[in-house]
Amino acid sequence: MVENDCLNYIRFNEPTSCVAPYGNLAEASQDGIEDASMMGNHLFLTLTSNPKWPKVIRFIESENLKPEDMPDILTRIFKIKLDSLISRLKEEKILGEVDGVVYTIEFQKMGLPHWHICLFLEKKSKLPNPEDIDRVICVELPDNELEPGLYRTVCDNMIHGPCGTEFPFMPCMKKEKCSKGFPKDYIDHPYIDDDGYPIYRRRNNENNVVKNGVSLHAGDFLGMTFHYRTPYVERFSFHLEDKQPVVFKPSQLVTNDASQFLAWMECNSYDEKTLSAAIRSKGEIVINVASSKIAALLLSGGRTTHSRFHIPINLNEDSFCSITPGNDVDELLNKSRMIIWDEAPMMHHHCFEAVDRTLREVILSSDKNKSFRGKTIVLGGDFRQILPVIQRGNRSDIVQPSLHSSRLWRECTFLRLNVNMRLQFGCPNNDFEETKSFVEWILKIGEGTIGGPNDGEVEVEFPEDFVVPSTCDHIHSIVSIIYSSFQNHLDDPSYFQDKAILVPTNEAIDAINYYMLELIKYEGKTYHSLDSLCEIEAHDSFEESAYSPDVLNGFKASGIPNHKLILKKGVSVMLLRNIDQTKGLCNGTRLQIVRLGRHVIEA
Repeated sequence: MVENDCLNYIRFNEPTSCVAPYGNLAEASQDGIEDASMMGNHLFLTLTSNPKWPKVIRFIESENLKPEDMPDILTRIFKIKLDSLISRLKEEKILGEVDGVVYTIEFQKMGLPHWHICLFLEKKSKLPNPEDIDRVICVELPDNELEPGLYRTVCDNMIHGPCGTEFPFMPCMKKEKCSKGFPKDYIDHPYIDDDGYPIYRRRNNENNVVKNGVSLHAGDFLGMTFHYRTPYVERFSFHLEDKQPVVFKPSQLVTNDASQFLAWMECNSYDEKTLSAAIRSKGEIVINVASSKIAALLLSGGRTTHSRFHIPINLNEDSFCSITPGNDVDELLNKSRMIIWDEAPMMHHHCFEAVDRTLREVILSSDKNKSFRGKTIVLGGDFRQILPVIQRGNRSDIVQPSLHSSRLWRECTFLRLNVNMRLQFGCPNNDFEETKSFVEWILKIGEGTIGGPNDGEVEVEFPEDFVVPSTCDHIHSIVSIIYSSFQNHLDDPSYFQDKAILVPTNEAIDAINYYMLELIKYEGKTYHSLDSLCEIEAHDSFEESAYSPDVLNGFKASGIPNHKLILKKGVSVMLLRNIDQTKGLCNGTRLQIVRLGRHVIEA
């Protein structure tokens, strides 16, 4: 689902969690015991998990694995190092007297944990002069003879380049210059610039490192990486209840990527792909975005709208996107001929208005009074699909934040697609009339016109061939129809790609999963989740009772596996977290287990 709507749903529907998204230190201090402005200097530190840590290498070599196969081990070692660093900062006072600590752990795109900490120092430990900064921050290459370990660490992880005119193909090169400003100028003495930012000392101490045959110096040293992405673990809940079925020709090869859901998305993305290809063939730029991750994956160069336009998670009627004039996104928007936005009806109208408001500021055009500063935006989608998710909202509550209620709606030009391409090209001739009849019937349900005029409630008579006859064992009845000869097709991936059983509750899901698991002949393996609190701070009796193992073990929520997970070879599973979009692995991808290890599940 769309990031902001999904987070809002989790916020209001899942059990209460301690989550506090602060926009700045002033907001964070409002929830603290102390006033942050009275706590002296603030230091911002980061720590990223390193898959080359010796402890990690020793473990994976003994198991004949790769670091990416052991995310649990990386995370555990990272947590140990984090606790050790927190302890040293507070007890050994390596950066001064600590008066307060606030930190958060996030995960980068490759799954490595990343840590941000705001360290509040007492007044006597503050850094009043620019020269005092040299005591805690250094952006110079260490001396290889005096500090060989530190020298190797810095050279391996904190050197930018080589880039420049001799390496124009490097990603940082824009307009024959490094967009990151490297190499930096040598600075003999630190100072504070006009905007209040420290300019660190970078002396020419003749220390260097050779990378790709080029000698690099302190001017190529990276001070800190500030870009990160907040993780979200969610399930893309989708069904075809109010839409047409996906039909494959008998001779059509159904690959892993062409599941029923992906095929539906491909049909809806066909026109956007054609339009995008036509414009790009003329040498012009088209930006492809979508409201959902799977839809974005199916577009050429597609990204989610939140990722591409930096749309804030918490939106209001005055929100702007986090795009500043002169950055890479601003340059891309100015050069683009068109923006194609797929699955638009899923978004809150504040998203469109935030993008409109931002483009009016950053686009260099004379059409200042036009929507999106005159940039052509193609919005695709169907309002009969998923609308914005509103907490406990009724019909009017859901319609009000939709695109139809935006001030931009009256400036849109509407084009309707009336030819059913899936019916015309995806249906065998002998089934055409039958499929056409079903399409018309399902459309009447989606439009609310079946059964004559009604107020939203009407009795619908299902055709005979839609109903699975059952006596008492309903699960056996539906499984035997949908997955006939189940045991004989466990080694055939295509058998599972066009089948699914949809039910409304987690309890029904567990019951069907257990029944089908018993039908599989292979031996099962049981996995358990962690069921204890992190031993980082002391916990009171209320927290211990509220988060006891019994409570954690019984916790069941959409998008999160149960505490006890029993798996077998051949079982179908759903990927909950985006791993590798380029290979089709995104949230909601269905996979089939081929091997179960102690720490690794191969699918």
